[in-house]
Amino acid sequence: MIRDLADIAELRRNDTFGRYFIRRLTGIRDQLQKSFEEDEMDAVKRESTRQQLKQLKEILSMMDRDETIIQNQLNKINLMPPRQVG
Repeated sequence: MIRDLADIAELRRNDTFGRYFIRRLTGIRDQLQKSFEEDEMDAVKRESTRQQLKQLKEILSMMDRDETIIQNQLNKINLMPPRQVG
């Protein structure tokens, strides 16, 4: 868990990661979203595009979501009352 937090922090500090990878994913998501909203699609294509958008949104929010979950888990560990003996 702690290693994941460190890795997330390192990725956030890495300008190249943000400039390239996050920018590319965001661009792909934006293109799909525009197509989803503006283009007429059959039901199969629409569902496929909706699933792709859902996956991209999950990937783009992964670091924030994982960071929050890990921090909450660590807080629970630290905030647990001490075990009572006997």
